Amino acid sequence: MSRWEQAQPFSGRFWRRPTTVFATGLLSVSCALAQVSVVILKPNGSTQSRALGVSGNSQVGNASFFGPDHAGLWNGNAGSWTDLAPPGSQISEALGVGLDQQVGQATFDSVQHASLWTGTAESWIDLDPTSGFGSQAIATDGTHQAGYIGGHAALWSGTANSMVDLNPHELWTSQANGVDGDEQVGTVYPDTGPWRAALWKGSAESFVNLHPAGTVASEAYSVHGGQQVGQIITNTGHMEAGLWSGTAESWVDLDPGGRYSRGFGTDGTHQVGVVLPTSGFSYAALWTGTRESILNLGQFLPSEYNASLAHSVWTNGETTYIVGWAAQYGREDAVMWIVPEPASTLVIGVSLGALLACRRKRSRR
Repeated sequence: MSRWEQAQPFSGRFWRRPTTVFATGLLSVSCALAQVSVVILKPNGSTQSRALGVSGNSQVGNASFFGPDHAGLWNGNAGSWTDLAPPGSQISEALGVGLDQQVGQATFDSVQHASLWTGTAESWIDLDPTSGFGSQAIATDGTHQAGYIGGHAALWSGTANSMVDLNPHELWTSQANGVDGDEQVGTVYPDTGPWRAALWKGSAESFVNLHPAGTVASEAYSVHGGQQVGQIITNTGHMEAGLWSGTAESWVDLDPGGRYSRGFGTDGTHQVGVVLPTSGFSYAALWTGTRESILNLGQFLPSEYNASLAHSVWTNGETTYIVGWAAQYGREDAVMWIVPEPASTLVIGVSLGALLACRRKRSRR
């Protein structure tokens, strides 16, 4: 199973919209017009694009130019797009970034090869030159790379020969989706039964089952600072975003209600993902550890976008950067949201009465 859930360009300039609407019972602090900046990363001439990873001033993802996807790298704006597609590849994807490393896959002769770059197409390193089973590198912390080879979760340290097989049981298949230092997260797929969120510390023997009791299935997609993010499926079939801190029992449900929610990224403090409400389109979501902290990032997009998804988050302690994509009736454009810190002070839980009082006060002024 893949980790990916399946418009007018603004050429990388900022679009600012004040935080004046409230979502899930939240209001801007002191009725202030706190601002979130949005950068449309759509490369010039592209027909579709997605941003999937962010670290420092680097963003990675994919873009299509009336053809197959090309892996690519940005440095903060649409014009900085660098095509990472290795010569001779049919399709390529950049799925994660850490420090000066980018990871993903490049397809040759219909076989996916886990891939590592350091900023250019010419820097490409094949992390799986011989297996022929298909592989992807999905995440990197700048030193290690995590993904899969031939149905087994895999961990690398920069070369094909460094690969460590993380698969916890010979009858299972698995996939590693995130890496941070000595921790890796992903999903294991038993020979029978539902899939389960997984945590490793560098070896198959270190496998920790994160699957919460009483749930049907679970997946983990990102890890940072001892926090893991993903989602569960309840016994009623509802998918709910949430986070762990190293054990199945530590599960915290972030789902705000609606048709479903999914968690894709964490920086150890913030969590990002997507929510599909009971009515309307899906929206990119930002949390800070609780269901009540949710912020709808879709409200800050230009009005022509009707749906969005947040996939990765990184913070320098002063500003939080979130990447994903926005859609306008089928077309997807890579997007970055820039949120002033602390993000948790953008919104606070208040009653509807407080919201109305704030509006009345503003009206009197």
